[in-house]
Amino acid sequence: MRSMSAAATARSVVSFSTASADDGGRNGFEAYHDLYGPVADVVGLDGRFAVSVEAQRLDEMILFDRRLKSVRHVRCARRVARNGFDHFTAQLVLDGEFDVETDAGARRVQRGEMVLIDMTRPMATTVSDARVLTLSTPRALIERMGGPDGLHGAVIPESRSAMLGGLLSSFLRFPDDPAPSDRMRIAQVAVELLSLALKAKAGAR
Repeated sequence: MRSMSAAATARSVVSFSTASADDGGRNGFEAYHDLYGPVADVVGLDGRFAVSVEAQRLDEMILFDRRLKSVRHVRCARRVARNGFDHFTAQLVLDGEFDVETDAGARRVQRGEMVLIDMTRPMATTVSDARVLTLSTPRALIERMGGPDGLHGAVIPESRSAMLGGLLSSFLRFPDDPAPSDRMRIAQVAVELLSLALKAKAGAR
């Protein structure tokens, strides 16, 4: 049985936790595998495996607040071709760190840093213990920011990503559900701050 709250919350698109899955860690893994399977293959690394996800919409984007332990996600070329996703994700580390692998090489993304992922290309991430904010962003928005060239696997330093991280963290801590018009304004600011952060894309290795 999938471990997702039926109604999530008023603010959430998705609310999931392996802690509330059926009895046993294996069932928690299966529930997460079912949830995330369309995006990537999921590998539990050891008995500490645990995941929680809260997702909510910001206009054209979706913000995911993920707490991850002992998990690897693999998006191979076959899966890329099969599901046809073409958006970008901006993955910002609030706590901990994780490793990302792309055709540009392997990088460790540390607390405060942000990595850009082009969902039209293969990638893998390995997490021991981290909290990651992921902003799922339509390709059209990235095109308007200067285009996708050089972004896949680019790690943006904290000095450039901090304002975006501050905005998104504050949004998550806000106790009330913003009105649709306010949510749209927050999304507009997030787009501007993401665009500002991407000026550092030369930091990709």
